[in-house]
This record gives sequence, structure tokens and C-alpha cells, in this order.
Amino acid sequence: MPRHPRLLLLSTLTALLLCAPASYASRLSECLGFSPKDRVLIVDAADVGLQPDIDAAAFALVDQGLIQTLSVIPTGPDFENVARMARERGLPVGLELTLTNEWQDKLPWTTVLPRDQVPSLYADATHLWSDTEQLGVHAERGDVLREMLAQIGKARGAGLQISHIQSHRMFWRANPEIMKLYLTLPAETGIPLVAQMYELPFERQMARNLTGQQVGVITPDATVMLYDPARRVVDQRYTGYDELLPLLPPGITHLTIHPAQPNPKARTVLPDQAMRVSDYNLWREGRLQKTARQLGIKTTDFAPLKLLQRRVDDSTDSCIAVQSAK
Repeated sequence: MPRHPRLLLLSTLTALLLCAPASYASRLSECLGFSPKDRVLIVDAADVGLQPDIDAAAFALVDQGLIQTLSVIPTGPDFENVARMARERGLPVGLELTLTNEWQDKLPWTTVLPRDQVPSLYADATHLWSDTEQLGVHAERGDVLREMLAQIGKARGAGLQISHIQSHRMFWRANPEIMKLYLTLPAETGIPLVAQMYELPFERQMARNLTGQQVGVITPDATVMLYDPARRVVDQRYTGYDELLPLLPPGITHLTIHPAQPNPKARTVLPDQAMRVSDYNLWREGRLQKTARQLGIKTTDFAPLKLLQRRVDDSTDSCIAVQSAK
């Protein structure tokens, strides 16, 4: 049962997210104690739990304070190991909810729930749909909701402190019904989420996310990801992040990266390994962090967003104007 009346607005929020006007105003940053002009970055290592070289790279970067957080795939083959690593550190982690598998037999995983409880998420007897387009066509509402909640339950049962939620391969945009379900998760769980809209200009992302924030869906103002394997050349420094940092807008920006430590044996499993190793090397060398500081870019993690989400849920914080259902 929904905990708050504003969840009734989510049926219209989906449409609003698709047509909100452009805006650079960030109420969120002020609510978190930053100035309106501050540019604030959260760097998040994704796909943790899929493969040991990915896991080692992400934890190394977080341990050294070079990035702010990492996100774990609860259905990943290496989930139990990364859950142990996070528990040992007392480290809050993101949860990368996953309903598809683009790797198929190269790197297999399934749902948390048995197939007979979520049959519409499967392409055949053993394989999930390989992309979000197929998921959007075939997935049934109840199966999606049950599996998302089961993945959250699995992470909590493993003793993880969940700092935020995001969606693998942006499945949350597979169709309007899935989008609506995804947007209910903050109020149902008390956990902020990431609404990935990588292809949109920052000002449009900020306008659409403000629409969600005003009904209690706490999410970063903007998101960006440089997933571009074709641009990564071995032994040549990639400059995409250097070019990105000066362009960051005022407000809270979530940057997804895909680091992995080098391992020649993993090339057959990770066809995008060169890009992942490039991300790892770039974010551990320290140059990007220095550039960010010189540009006046600040950093944060999801702890203040989670606190704001809980206060909004409890109606004890009106910094972001939460609308009530009539």
C-alpha cells in the first residue's frame, strides 16, 4: 500500500517527465546545503558484481577516495563476494536493478525470483531479454514490480546499506508502465534513485528531474555517462572526461563510469574491456580530480540525498516543494 498520497500523482508524472520545459534552476543543491551556483559531482562505478576485475577496480577507486560511490548488480554472478566486501568496509552502495542481460551466455545471470514467478522477463527457458526494447514489449507490470522489490530485498538480506537505486541499461524507460513503477521506489523504500536521461541536454534533464523532485522523487539533477568503447585506444589517453568537466551545469550531477582492472584473460568475457581499463586508469591517476578542483567542482555522495528522501517521505522537509494529491 502506498505510504504517501503523492504516489497518486505518478501516473501523470511519467507524462510530465516527457514534456517539461528547459531550466537550469537547481532547488536540490540548495536543499543539500550548496549554493545555487555550485557544480556538484557524484562519480559512480557501475556494474559491480558482474566480474572480479570490475569489482576490484570499483572498490579500489572508492577506497582511495578517488570516486564517491559504486553500484552493485544484485543478480550479478559475483554478488555474494561484493556484498561481503561492502559489509567489511561498512560501505553504503548503490543498487543497480537489472531486468535484462545484454551479455547472454558470455556472462549469464537470471532474476532473483524463480522464472515461473516472473515469466514475462524471460525470452526463453533460461535467458532474460537482451535489451530494453524487448523488455518494454513483453514485460508485465506485476513481474517487473515483484522482481525489483525482490532485488532490493536480496540486497538488504545480504546486509547491504543501500545508498541509491539506478537501473541497468536504463530499463526504467522501457515503457510508461515500467517508468511509473520505477518512480514509486523512493517513497516505498526511502531510497533516492537515479533517473538516467543521458541523451538529453543538461537543462532538459534538470527540468524533468525537478518535476519528479517536486512530488518527492529525490534524484540528482542531471546524469551523464561516457560509454564509448570505439573512442578508447590502447596506450592513448582518452580526453572525454577532461572535455566534460568544464561543461557540468550548476546542481547535482551523477556521472556513471565503468572501470575494470586489466586482465588479458577477461577479454573474451568483457568485449568492452579496453574502455573499462581506460576508465580505471583515468580515474586513478588523479588528474581528473585535480581538474575538477581547479574548476571549482565540488563532490558529494548519496548520503545527503537519502536523508532528504527520508525527510520528504516523513513530511518533515519542505525544502523541495512536495505537492499533495487533491
